[in-house]
Parts: sequence; C-alpha cells; structure tokens
Amino acid sequence: MQFSRTSSDVALVAIRPVALAATHCETLYGDNRPLMRHTSGAIHAALIERLEAGDRMSLFGAERFGEEMKRLAGPISSPDSDGDAVPATDSNQNGVYIAYVQHDGNGDAGFVTHVPDPFGDPAEFRVHGPLTPAEGRATNSFLQASRAFNSVVYGWRDEKSGALYLGVSADGVNFPAAKCVSTDKHIRRGPATGIHGDYAIFVYETTNPDFAPADSNGGTGAYYVWSESGDGGETWSEPQPLFPNAVDLPRVSGYSLAKGDDLRRSEVSVAAIAPAWDPSVQLLAWANVEDAQDSRVFVLTTAVPTLSASEKGDWAGADNSVGLLAFKPIAVGGDWSYSITNRSLFHRSELSKPYAGRTGRLYKYSALPGTPIRVITYVDKAPRDSDLEDQLAVLVSTNKGDSFEHESVFGAAELKLGGDADLVISNSACCFADANGDVWADLLVSDAKRPEQILHATLPIGINAQGLDATLSW
Repeated sequence: MQFSRTSSDVALVAIRPVALAATHCETLYGDNRPLMRHTSGAIHAALIERLEAGDRMSLFGAERFGEEMKRLAGPISSPDSDGDAVPATDSNQNGVYIAYVQHDGNGDAGFVTHVPDPFGDPAEFRVHGPLTPAEGRATNSFLQASRAFNSVVYGWRDEKSGALYLGVSADGVNFPAAKCVSTDKHIRRGPATGIHGDYAIFVYETTNPDFAPADSNGGTGAYYVWSESGDGGETWSEPQPLFPNAVDLPRVSGYSLAKGDDLRRSEVSVAAIAPAWDPSVQLLAWANVEDAQDSRVFVLTTAVPTLSASEKGDWAGADNSVGLLAFKPIAVGGDWSYSITNRSLFHRSELSKPYAGRTGRLYKYSALPGTPIRVITYVDKAPRDSDLEDQLAVLVSTNKGDSFEHESVFGAAELKLGGDADLVISNSACCFADANGDVWADLLVSDAKRPEQILHATLPIGINAQGLDATLSW
C-alpha cells in the first residue's frame, strides 16, 4: 500500500463545541472511550451531563463528516438511575453500544445501553442491567463491538473487592450478566476489553507482585496482565504478565546536553512497569478479513523510562511515562511484539529546560479501518513553572504499528484552549479518510483548569490514503 504525506498544519484543525448542559472534564479521564467515529463519516459521543436529577448520560452526534455534534437523546440510561458515570462506547452494523456505571442508592453497577438507530431514531434504546452486582462498586467501563460479527464484549472492575467482571453478548441484542473472571485486590486499572467473533481478551493493571516481570529493569510498581478466550467468554486463560521480560522491550530515544549546546542521543531502556501517575491501558482487537496478517490485538500502555548508573541526567521520575504498544495475532496463543509510541525524551534537569523536558500522559490509540494506519495521541505535559504550554502529540504508523515514524504537534492554544491549559483528552478508536483520502483523528479536549467546557477536535494526521478501502470489513 502506498501513502503520501500531507499537511498537518494547525489551520486545518476543526474545533467544534459540544452543546452539553453543565458538565466537567473529569468525564474524559480514564481509558474508556466516550467518542466514536463511524466509517460512514458519522460520529457519536456518550457524555455525562450534570442535570437536576444528577449526573446523567446523553447521546450526541453528527451524521456527516464536518458537522457539529448535536444532542440526539438523553438521558439514555435507566430511569431508576441516581447517577451515571464512565461511559465507553463503540458501534457496528447493529447500532451504538455504551457500557457505563449506574448508581442507584445501593451501590454502583455496570449497565449497557444499545441504540439500534442512533441517527434515525435515537430515542429508541434499550438498557441492559445491572450486569454486575447491584450492591457492588463497579468502575472503569470498557466495551468493544465486533464488525464482521455481532458479538460485543463489556467489562468493569469492582474497586472494593477487586473482582473483574467480563460479559459477552453473542448477538449484540441480548446481554447476559458479566461473570467474575478473576479477583485481584491489587488491581488499579482496567479491564480493557477486545473482541472479534468468538475471540475475546482483557488487560488490566495491578500492583500484585505475582505478576512482576523476571527483570523489571530495576523498577517496582504496577504490572500489566492479560487473559484471553477462544469460546466467546465461556472460559478464560490463566492471567499472565503482558511484559514477562524487560529485556524484550524496545528502547526510546533520549537526548541530553553534551559540550556547549550540542545534543547527545542515547537509547533509554524501559522498565516493564506502569508509572505511578496517569497510567494508561487501551485495547483494540483489530481484524481485517481481507488480510489475515493485519488481524492483531493491540494494547497501548505506559511504562517508565529507567536511569542507568552511567547517566547523570534524570530520564525517569514518578510522573514520567513512555507509550508502549503490545500486539499479537487474533488467536488464542501466539507471541507478543512491542513498539515505542513516544516522542524523544530529554534529560529533566536545569540544563534541559530550553529543550522542553516534557512528560507524557493520557495515551490514546486509534486506527483507520481496513488499512495499516495506526495513530497514537497523548498529552506532552509542559514542565511546571515554565513558560511552555501543554502539547497534543500525534504519532502515526503506516505499517500496522510496527513503528511510528510520522509526528505532529498541536499546542493547547491551537486547540482553542488557553495557553496555560491543563490539557485533558479522550479519543475515538476509529480514524476517518475523507473523499480526498486525507486521514483525520477525532478527540474530545478540555482544560482541567476550566472544566466546564468540552470541545470536539478533528485533527489532520498528515497522511493521505487515497484508494485504500477504509470500510467496515476488518
């Protein structure tokens, strides 16, 4: 497949408001995706509004690419709800699906809303649940819908008991209660879920030392764990580390000051552990029915850069992260491969300030259906007490995630937020190729300092895919 580089100039960025009632950008925190771009060009979002009846979930969307999202329906949760939270959404040929957490006075439970015709009849929807124990403390909603099949996977964790609840709907119409597939009182994040037909997978993050890698590059902390099913969620493999050996992980480029103002390049090793601040875990089972080699499970995580004894700068730090992508074939078994999804690092010292010693957070993963294009977006956080602004980094792969060779950067002010904004983002799992072949990524952006406004940003990724079949057949 041939691709051409195109402009990712900020003048091409489209920033549109989302006409929410009172809200808060905290609805964008976490790894759940509340936004979804359809291959037709339509887009929808499941967002929390602060209404008189409490925090309730509403559906927003636009049927054509380039249009501003409008309210389609809301609330779209159970009428018995005392409050909704953490929506995660996806879509396929059977409509829109949203996993969310509902509070009803007894506890917090997982629910799924199905909207069969979101743009033709959005007021017609069905709520399924509770799918986890009603008296529990469910959190961290995750959901993915198959395209070539009808199956849907959904999951939550109970923050009190450590139970991981996973459910699979075989037909996308009936939603059985989620099963407790594992209990880990050390769990911190997840379970992120993925599905393709009868194949399902989940990944979570835990501080359980039983899952520590054989060599963590000197790091201790949280670890990523995965399990898979080949029979539609009836049985699951024994949970195991996603990064069993740190020596297998790629290295990230790092720069430090040499003599004068010259920069010296180093290869910085990565610890097979999650950072203490703002870790990420997003998962996508990405199947292409026309190219079996393009059928992969992708897990986007964050790891910690390490500091060797010979280095005198500070690559690491409790608040630093490096994006790390893991991928394997969509099949039970098989080996994981890894690639770095990060801009180059700089030594974080007084001398490095002119070179913008930033720290990454809120890593997000997306792809263009039917093509090898993969996109990573994340916040490159400006150093404290500096005159720099937060940036949104966009990294692009045209080889199915084996490497990310194209990079664009957008400043907070260029996203119509203040130059001093504390940037918060969430994303759509799917990118979109317009009639000219230009590829775009969609995000919801906000400012934690001014949390009452959420904007929809459509960004050029700087790649043209003219002639590629970006369809639902993947």
